[in-house]
Amino acid sequence: AKVFGIKNGKVDAERKLMLHNHRNNIRAAIIGLPNSGKSQLFNVLTDGNVPVDGAVFTTHRPNFGRTLLVDPRFDWLEQYFRPRSTARTFLRVTDCPGIIRNSWRAAGIGGDFMKHAGKCDALYVVVRAFDSQQVTHVMNTVNPMRDIDLLIDEMVKFDLQDVRLEANRMGKLVEARAGGSQL
Repeated sequence: AKVFGIKNGKVDAERKLMLHNHRNNIRAAIIGLPNSGKSQLFNVLTDGNVPVDGAVFTTHRPNFGRTLLVDPRFDWLEQYFRPRSTARTFLRVTDCPGIIRNSWRAAGIGGDFMKHAGKCDALYVVVRAFDSQQVTHVMNTVNPMRDIDLLIDEMVKFDLQDVRLEANRMGKLVEARAGGSQL
């Protein structure tokens, strides 16, 4: 029987290639409006100590951390197959600065968040659903649905901006090749 790419006690060549290219890190970015709880989630996930404050834009630069992903299935496989070595998977977390309206135009601190979030495998989208006198909301009122709409709108605009830049680059490349010039 063939289990996990193993046949007659040996790893088949195709499966070995797949295992060889396995990446042991999952990258995730935490995004949201300022003061939504992104840094608090980052601290919980990574056992970090990033300052959390009620002032807007506490996070000026991205924070980076990692945590070991524990999976009992991995432990079972390790016990069952007894490999010579194992490589645990880590979650690499980026705590991005807050996104505000028109961040896609590089307005505010959140303007370059896509530089970090775009390299990730997953996004944690944090939306504030609590009201507090000590923690100001960047839009003065708590409205999670409005905030989600704003975040989606900003991410779509970031993507459209990237598509336009790539289309311009490709257009120049085509023009250069059509004109006989070499790059």
